[in-house]
Amino acid sequence: MAASTAAALPSQRTEQIAFGLQSLPHKLEEGVGHFSEWSRETKKEFLIDWQANKESEWIFVMGNEGGDLDSITAALTWAYHLEHSSANTSLPIKAMALLQTPTDALDLRPENKLALRNSDMSSGHRDLLTIDELPEDPETLSRKIKGIVLVDHPTPLRKWKDAKILSIIDHHTDVGAGPDAHPRIFEKVACCTTLVARQMLDELEQLPEEYHMPHELLQLILSAIAIDSDALNPKKSTDEDRRQSERVLKRSHWHKKDLEDVMEDLDGELGDAKKDLADLGLRDL
Repeated sequence: MAASTAAALPSQRTEQIAFGLQSLPHKLEEGVGHFSEWSRETKKEFLIDWQANKESEWIFVMGNEGGDLDSITAALTWAYHLEHSSANTSLPIKAMALLQTPTDALDLRPENKLALRNSDMSSGHRDLLTIDELPEDPETLSRKIKGIVLVDHPTPLRKWKDAKILSIIDHHTDVGAGPDAHPRIFEKVACCTTLVARQMLDELEQLPEEYHMPHELLQLILSAIAIDSDALNPKKSTDEDRRQSERVLKRSHWHKKDLEDVMEDLDGELGDAKKDLADLGLRDL
């Protein structure tokens, strides 16, 4: 959307975007739990701040444009951590997970839809901010926001080249972007979410008082690692993927279950969903 058009965006349209009302499914289901509520409210707060010309207060956490479960989970996890870890400080952070995949393309990966539904998110992805829901073009917005965090992505897309790179957490090849970013983590693991979870838990355990970590988010983290590592298959995963999965599992409602059993169940369920193309039309295929 051009900046001139976006500037004239009426408040009603902004409210529609905030709640995903521009593309309603036949049956809407409201997400339940703290994680869904946080994501939905954060999306609304950003759009309200954009109308009030307060974009400079916001950090966007973004993965790659492929929109796989790893990118989605890594972005949501780190945005959640930034906001909650700073909430009781003198400098609270406003962080928004931005999915660089259009809303109608998210379900081209059926495993995304299933994993988000299992984490009690709202139907129609109304809790999430996608690239096509931005109230103005990224080129313009990139010069206004506080900065960006890259996860599962080593360098920003050209449309975000004017944004300040605050942090990078990635498992691909380091191409030298954001030399002053902090943290700046490049490490070969099966799943970028592994690295995000490790950094999150390391910082969480150093806080004077830990913030609430909802099971829905922990389940989403385990789901992303399970499908990317083939259930912690030694041929596809690393020791770090296993270590961080164990840390996450211990904090979840599944803490009494065996890690291998949980990861095999998640990988099996998501893998079956990934192969199920019955709900995709000819255009989608």
